[in-house]
Amino acid sequence: MTFLAVAPPDKWDPLAESLASPIPLSPITGRPELLAPLLGEPLSSDPFLRRLLGIFEPSLWPVIETLDSFAAYLDPYTASEEFMHWLAAWLDIALDETWPADRQRRLVASAVVMYRWRGTRRGMLEYLTAYLGTVPEVIDEAERVEVTDEPLVGGEPISPMFRVIVNGPAPEEELSRLRAIVELAKPAHAGYRIEVRTRRARS
Repeated sequence: MTFLAVAPPDKWDPLAESLASPIPLSPITGRPELLAPLLGEPLSSDPFLRRLLGIFEPSLWPVIETLDSFAAYLDPYTASEEFMHWLAAWLDIALDETWPADRQRRLVASAVVMYRWRGTRRGMLEYLTAYLGTVPEVIDEAERVEVTDEPLVGGEPISPMFRVIVNGPAPEEELSRLRAIVELAKPAHAGYRIEVRTRRARS
């Protein structure tokens, strides 16, 4: 049960006097529907109580504002740079500080898909696409092995190999980043090589 103590009319109450002053009501204190479930209609629309709540509004408003926009904090595309890096750490994604911001955000946003397919050709493709912004070509060399009737007993084992083809030019710094991504996303037992395809100018 909730009680509201009010001083008798013949007693001077400085708090009541200050609350009775003409303070403009803000949107927060002017929302009696927030009080209705707890206090009921008579109290929820009482001017005295609304002004009393207004005293605490300056400290509560930033909290309410943050909660109202909390979804934006969890979206890599709208979160602040600092919070976006926190999301990346929470998802165990190592971001290179030298990467452009848009690439970092794409990688964090693609984390769920990338983890689902990590260690597969599709996982490599998803990771590289998120970083590059374009779809590279990832070729599984094992799919190109010709099957014959020749016995392979005693022969050299066939090692899985991926060929990653990206459009150039690509400086050495960019290639080192691509290698780091492929090392993280590829099957652990597979090898790879990166090829840069440069477009020839038309004569």
